[in-house]
Amino acid sequence: MTISKESKESKESKESKESKESKESKESKESKESKESRRGGRVLVVYKKSPYQLYVKERGDAAYQRAIAQDEATARRLIEGHERQQRAFDAVEQTLESRGVTFISRWRGKTRSTGGYSLVIAVGGDGTLLETAQYVGEATPLLGINSDPTLSVGKLCAATASELGELLDRIESGALRPTPHTRLRVHIDGEQVLGSCLNDVLFAHKSPADMSRFAMSVIDDEQLLQVAEVRSSGIWVSTATGSTAAIRSAGGKTMASRSRRLQFLVREPYSPPEQPPAQRREGFLTPGQSLQLLSRMDRGFVWGDGPHRRAPVRYGQTVSIDADPCPLLIYR
Repeated sequence: MTISKESKESKESKESKESKESKESKESKESKESKESRRGGRVLVVYKKSPYQLYVKERGDAAYQRAIAQDEATARRLIEGHERQQRAFDAVEQTLESRGVTFISRWRGKTRSTGGYSLVIAVGGDGTLLETAQYVGEATPLLGINSDPTLSVGKLCAATASELGELLDRIESGALRPTPHTRLRVHIDGEQVLGSCLNDVLFAHKSPADMSRFAMSVIDDEQLLQVAEVRSSGIWVSTATGSTAAIRSAGGKTMASRSRRLQFLVREPYSPPEQPPAQRREGFLTPGQSLQLLSRMDRGFVWGDGPHRRAPVRYGQTVSIDADPCPLLIYR
């Protein structure tokens, strides 16, 4: 087939144009990616809902509505807390928008994954951060914003909403870097449950008024170090991060924040009336060691980082607790 000169020039012109458009498109995409990269990539904002939002606005709870109608002091505090929470959340979004950050906001009750984000911001208190942390992988840093400092301790939070801009400046300049925090992992008969736990784990009977019975042993590189039959109110196991929480109230020790050890403490050990008071059972697990708990009760439970994450443990099942090999990066 013979191609005319005009047709050939037209084809070359078309190919040149397509090549130029393709190059411009590629450069535009690269420029966009580069710009997004400088801003820190995509950010996930995980937020809590206030009790007023949950129980009054969404569920229409009669008891709450009655308290509000009667202008009770607790009801006023409920509304004030909701307003503070909303202002903090709005301030976080406005700060990110003003800096051109690409972000998505999601209620913590709907958060199941944080994959694909370069930073996760938890807006609430320590409870929101702990619930969010279970879904955050090893490579993604977590930043806690205390949305209501008047009521929330926020020990794990780095700042308030009004301080977020300054905090992001420090992160972008490299002046503030995330620190690794050891997490717990729990297995029941070899199957992992609860997800990674940042603070602590409690193993006990389902009823707090009933006795917890289990055999406890420490394993080091598959070697049995110690074993004991225990009757008590359960056992706490915590990380360094969680050592200032429940286990401390039970008589445990505060640990250095970067310690990789785990701490365990038996709650209220039982001894028969005719015997001396039971010896306190407590100690530490070094990296590589695990705590094995053989259940002697049919209605046992293991809880992770509070009351919401739990798994049943039947008689004869073994709960294994050790350090998660994937630490959590937190800006604090």
